[in-house]
Amino acid sequence: MFLDNLRLAPRLLGAFGMVLLLGVLLGGFSLVQLNQVNDKSTELADNWLPSVEAVGRIDALMLEVRLGQVLHANTAGDDQVDYDRRVQKGVTDLDAAFATYAKLVSSPEEQKLLDEVSSQWKRYLALTAPAKKLVAEGLIAQATTVLNGEARTVFRATSDKLDELIKINHDGGQAASDEGTRLYARAKVAVIGAVVLMVALGLGVAWAISRRITTQITQAQRAAEAVARGELDHPIHTGTRDEIGLLLQALKEMQDRLRGIVHTVRANAEGVATGAQEIAQGNADLSSRTEEQASALEETAASMEELNSTVNQNAANARQGDALAREASELASRGNSAVQGVVSTMIFLALAQHTSGLCLPQTLDAEAYLHAQADIITRGLAARPLS
Repeated sequence: MFLDNLRLAPRLLGAFGMVLLLGVLLGGFSLVQLNQVNDKSTELADNWLPSVEAVGRIDALMLEVRLGQVLHANTAGDDQVDYDRRVQKGVTDLDAAFATYAKLVSSPEEQKLLDEVSSQWKRYLALTAPAKKLVAEGLIAQATTVLNGEARTVFRATSDKLDELIKINHDGGQAASDEGTRLYARAKVAVIGAVVLMVALGLGVAWAISRRITTQITQAQRAAEAVARGELDHPIHTGTRDEIGLLLQALKEMQDRLRGIVHTVRANAEGVATGAQEIAQGNADLSSRTEEQASALEETAASMEELNSTVNQNAANARQGDALAREASELASRGNSAVQGVVSTMIFLALAQHTSGLCLPQTLDAEAYLHAQADIITRGLAARPLS
């Protein structure tokens, strides 16, 4: 849908704009209804009520003129003059009242009645005009006869027509009042209905938008929770192009990428497991060989200990032999010194003998003999065992 592809800001602005438009329409509708009620109240105030007042004034002035004429005929002196003055003023005021009422006429029927009343009133004035002259002449009885004759009949007919005018204006005013009441009732119902409609539409739009937004946010929340639990196959529906739809699209792309990463990691983990098994096998072989080497090293260490013992024994023997050799060398040295002393003694004896007997060959033989004996002694010492 078109609305689903709108961003949140235009969507919310449209919703608020719709509510504001409904408010403006409601205000306009209320103004129209109020204007109609005002028209009726204005009609009452500017037409029917002034018409009723004007007709009432005409009626009152006609009665005042009629009463003044009768009193004018039945009084004397200053009172008679005063009543005559009142009658003349009443006639003048009636002319002004008729002119005022003529401006307020609102229907042909009313205009017809007004013309009839005006015509009969003029006829009444014409019929009562001789009474003033008769009063002035002192003919009171004749003046009274004029006033109570045809003039009275015409006056009553004029009053009846005037009552019809009063009834027309009263009925018109009552009709305007009733129409105003009906307009007010209709306006109240219409305004209440419009308010209810505006509230319902506003709530409907708010509910639709909030439901759409909360549904998408809930879907995004569930998708994120599923990814957090490691459920990378959770379905994510992305059917809109608003901000939340773009968020769901990003979550879907993240889910797909995580699924690929997990697949790659899983494959690498399987390779690592295979390598680890091979390494474990190699470690087992190495451990076996290490144990064999350790056993050989133990044997070598034992042999080294034996060799060390032998070397130590040989060193002790060597030290003992060295001591014996030193002792033999010292003995040989002393023997050599002794032999040299013997030889020297023998040589000295031989020289002495030679000096005395000059037997040189014997002397030489004796010296050779001594040397031989010394060598035998030296070899004998050297051949002695060390221990």
